[in-house]
Amino acid sequence: MLSPKVRFKRALLQAIQQATSRVELERSQARHRLGEELDRLLGRGQISCVYRPIVRLADFGLLGYEVLARGPAFSELHGAETLFEVARAEHRLDELDTLCRAAAARGSATLPGERLRFINAEPSALFSGAEESWAAELMRLTPPDLRCLTVVEVTERSVVEDFALMREAVGRLREGGFRVAIDDAGAGYSGLQTMVEIEPDFIKLDMSLTHGIGHSVVKQKLVGTLSEFCRRTDIGLVAEGIEAGDQLDVLRELGVPFGQGFLFARPGSPYPLRDTFVPGADVTPAMPG
Repeated sequence: MLSPKVRFKRALLQAIQQATSRVELERSQARHRLGEELDRLLGRGQISCVYRPIVRLADFGLLGYEVLARGPAFSELHGAETLFEVARAEHRLDELDTLCRAAAARGSATLPGERLRFINAEPSALFSGAEESWAAELMRLTPPDLRCLTVVEVTERSVVEDFALMREAVGRLREGGFRVAIDDAGAGYSGLQTMVEIEPDFIKLDMSLTHGIGHSVVKQKLVGTLSEFCRRTDIGLVAEGIEAGDQLDVLRELGVPFGQGFLFARPGSPYPLRDTFVPGADVTPAMPG
């Protein structure tokens, strides 16, 4: 006859195994469900855009918009992070990236002609050897008069294994008339080398540097140094994720010229068109972001 201690241990192990099996089953079902939803989304081309304003911090005037891809409203794949994560797991990232690029090109064409439009590049497509077709397709989709107003954002979060290939890709974009930005600066792997190799027109500070900057001397020193560097090299510096007035005050004191974040507006429609975005005064109804 088994002792109570042994019976308890066996019961506990059995409960753990059953719970683990349930979790794995739920994950498998979720993956299958999201995979099927992605398949429908790609088949129907259900990618739309929302727009996030980028403003001048000196006077809160509008510099331009970041054009962001979204899946269908009220879908589990509405948000870009989940959408791209599922596409990556299903090995369908190239298909999604093609749809997003086309949607961004269509969306940017609706913006006022004098405003910049920032669009995101999927690094796996841009720096994988397929950059020629990527740039060629972007040129085909973008009217010639809008190329000089289009800024292609290359994220610093990705590991860059071939800087020569990256230089070729960026060079091809510039030859086509586009500008280039480093996105998520301060949160990636390549850091200063990426800045040196790309020589960007804009650098976008990752929100991790913006959040809590008022209480971090290290963040203030880093952002202040980068701000001075960008001023001397004629690079536009954009602070992402500005959500509070104290963050804005510190960034302005440090000489950061541009910014974006919920303090100005949530991603949504650019209409009605506005020339300024007063901090905390946004009354435009938020779209699902």
